[in-house]
Amino acid sequence: MSPLVKTCVPFATKLTTKIDVNKKYEVCRKLKECVKTLNTLQSNAQTLEKTRLTRDKLAPLHVPNMVKWASRVGITLDDIDRLKVIHVSGTKGKGSTCAYCESILRHQGFKTGFFSSPHLVEVRERFQVNGQPLSREKFVDYFWDVYNKLEATKIFCFMTSEFYRNLCEIQ
Repeated sequence: MSPLVKTCVPFATKLTTKIDVNKKYEVCRKLKECVKTLNTLQSNAQTLEKTRLTRDKLAPLHVPNMVKWASRVGITLDDIDRLKVIHVSGTKGKGSTCAYCESILRHQGFKTGFFSSPHLVEVRERFQVNGQPLSREKFVDYFWDVYNKLEATKIFCFMTSEFYRNLCEIQ
């Protein structure tokens, strides 16, 4: 190896390390921004109580509303129908049941996706692919992609629903 290469390699390594540290800092900053924004979307106790009291009356709207939200971010029912899903519900043991199912399927060679709520330590642990939480970079990218699409279509959806509500009142 020439003396020039010997002197340049450590410099390049230090430069790369500095760039990596700056990138990691930027990703951490963006992740904190995501979590801060996500926390503003959470309902307060009064809203949760109101929702609990009207839960049965609003139940018929849950699936249609979810379909609308999915379409606002570019997900169709056909996209969802292509997924093979195990949905676990109940009051106790959902997390461990899902973890067992995910582990068994992954060890049998299946590609797995896992969503759980609430998280224990960090929000991105809710979302796993093949047993691994989403990277900070992917979480940040996916969060802002979905958030911005929903924000961009919010006014349109509000105006459209107001139009139909007014149309119903006229007739």
